[in-house]
Amino acid sequence: MKRTLLISVAIAFALSVGCQPQKRSETNSRAEVDAIKKAIYDPHSSMIAMGDTEGWLRNFSDDVVYMPTNQATLRGKDAVRQWAQGLSQYNLKEDISIEKITVSGDLAFALFTYSFQATPKSEGKAVHTNGRIIQILERQGDGSWKIKYHISSSENS
Repeated sequence: MKRTLLISVAIAFALSVGCQPQKRSETNSRAEVDAIKKAIYDPHSSMIAMGDTEGWLRNFSDDVVYMPTNQATLRGKDAVRQWAQGLSQYNLKEDISIEKITVSGDLAFALFTYSFQATPKSEGKAVHTNGRIIQILERQGDGSWKIKYHISSSENS
C-alpha cells in the first residue's frame, strides 16, 4: 500500500513538473545583436537614399507581412517590391535609431524610431514624417536573418 501511494505521488509529481510550459530564454548575445545590426540596419538608410530597392528587399523573407503606416497590409516580397516602386519618383532620406533588439531562439524583435523625408524628383514640396517601427526577424537555415513582419506607425498628426 505504501509503495503504491509512493509511486502514485512520484508519478503525479513528474507529470506536474513535466507539463509545465517551458520558458524560452532570451539568447540576446552581443554577437547576434551586432550581426543583425550589421546585416540589416547599418546599410538600411544608404540603400533607401540610393534607391537600391533590390538591396533593401534582400532583407525581407519571401513571405513577409509588411504593414506601412496608414496603408493596406502587403503580403509577400513581390507586393512590397511593387509598393516600393511607387517611391522611385522621390529622392528619399531615412534615418533610423535602434532602441532595442531582442533575440530569442530563431526570432529577433527590433524596435526603432525613424525620420523619413521624400522630396519629389520633379516639382513639389518635401514630405517629412517621424514614427516607430517594430520588426520581427526570423533566423534562416544558413544563420542569416530576414525580416518576417514589419509594422510602422507615424507620430505626425
